[in-house]
Amino acid sequence: MFPETPAQVEAFESRHRKKVKLPALLSDPIAILERGYIYPNATTTVSLNQTPQIHRMAARKGLNLSADTLRKMDEDRKNAENQE
Repeated sequence: MFPETPAQVEAFESRHRKKVKLPALLSDPIAILERGYIYPNATTTVSLNQTPQIHRMAARKGLNLSADTLRKMDEDRKNAENQE
């Protein structure tokens, strides 16, 4: 995967002559230290209502579901089909 011999390094460098200039924040060690650690901004959504997911998992495992649950699942399925 990585060049191991001088010949492999030369072959790689001959095919990839273009050098990319990195911004100062990435190439200057002092700038990196001054900047400090950057925490990635991840957006997450947490659903507090897990009941539908639990019902779907129960149905997949063949567990008995109440008539009300089955009715709700049918409604949801029909609504999803109508939206397509």
